[in-house]
Amino acid sequence: MKTFDAQSVARDAALADAEFATQVGDFVSVDYDDENRVATYLFVADIAGYRGWRWCITVAKVDESAEPTVCDVVILPGPESLLAPDHIPYMDRIQPEDITPGVIVPSILDDTRLVPGVNALVQDEDLDAT
Repeated sequence: MKTFDAQSVARDAALADAEFATQVGDFVSVDYDDENRVATYLFVADIAGYRGWRWCITVAKVDESAEPTVCDVVILPGPESLLAPDHIPYMDRIQPEDITPGVIVPSILDDTRLVPGVNALVQDEDLDAT
C-alpha cells in the first residue's frame, strides 16, 4: 500500500481540540503503519506550561478508497519536554532535619511496632479483677 497524506486532516483535528489556533504549531513528523493503514502526525504544541510537548494525531483509513478518519488527538511530551520527576514516597524523602518537636509524622501501615489502639486498652475482665 502506498502511504496516504492526511496532514491537513490531522492539523484540522488538532485545531478543533486546541483552545486557541495559535496552540497548534509547525508540523514535526509523521509515522506510517502501512500494514494497518494508520498514520500518526506530530505538530508542535505551543501551549503555556507544555514546553517541548507535541500534538499527536492518529489517523486511519479503512481501505484504499476511504477518506482518512481521525482516531485520537492528544498532546504527548517530546524529547526536550519538561517532565515531573519520578515520585519518591514521603517516608523515603524525609530527613532527620525535617522533624522538629511537635511534628506529627504519619506511620507506615504495616509498622510492626504499632498495635491498634483498642488492643492497648484495659479489658473488662482486667477491671473486674480489681
